[in-house]
Amino acid sequence: MRNPHSSKVMTTREAISRFVHDGDVVITGNYTESMPYSLIFEIIRQKKRNLTYFSQSGTADAEFLVAGDCVEKMCSAFPVPRDEEILFIRKLSPNSSFSIPSAMPWL
Repeated sequence: MRNPHSSKVMTTREAISRFVHDGDVVITGNYTESMPYSLIFEIIRQKKRNLTYFSQSGTADAEFLVAGDCVEKMCSAFPVPRDEEILFIRKLSPNSSFSIPSAMPWL
């Protein structure tokens, strides 16, 4: 039986520190709404590296992680084709044009 006094409540910082490690597989959900941006930004702040990232939308969530140099491989239901590349992060990061091809080599 679980101890009724133990709590699983923790800060975002603690959760990412305890459960996300370099080289892990990370999956986020909720398509394009209600993305867990606080978790995504904490992964970037803690400089987690070489992640394999699964994203339903492959939009801003993936772009932030790629621009933050956290992603080694990415799988997405809707990757943006190279010739239609209108990426949100391009407005925020001049580095993204170099990071995105390495994370998504099929583009």
